[in-house]
Amino acid sequence: MCIKESLRLYPSVPFFSRTLTTDLVLDDEYTVPAGTNACLVTSIIHRNEEIFPDSETFNPDRFLQENSATRHPFAYIPFSAGPRNCIGQKFAMMEEKVNSSFMKDHWLKKQNLKNKFQVKEPPCA
Repeated sequence: MCIKESLRLYPSVPFFSRTLTTDLVLDDEYTVPAGTNACLVTSIIHRNEEIFPDSETFNPDRFLQENSATRHPFAYIPFSAGPRNCIGQKFAMMEEKVNSSFMKDHWLKKQNLKNKFQVKEPPCA
């Protein structure tokens, strides 16, 4: 959940584009014709307050099953989505998990060394 929330705030793919295959009507008044290249900025979608309330706050609980069950599947797209999403997505997620595990282990070892070798002040004479 922490990795997903990190990718929501700081996506690995900042934007991606697609070519519209059909006309897109926006707000019943503006039509974007088929064949137009549309660019989607991932961080704008991921920081949409209607989808992710308090979107600027790091909150891994957003990805608990009960909190994300009703969310549209394309509301969270750190690697794009659909048939043209990132082919390295599973590898990247596995790499994130491995790196996080190494960082946690390194931090715990460092904390244990600090606690084991605490410098004590000599008694005053």
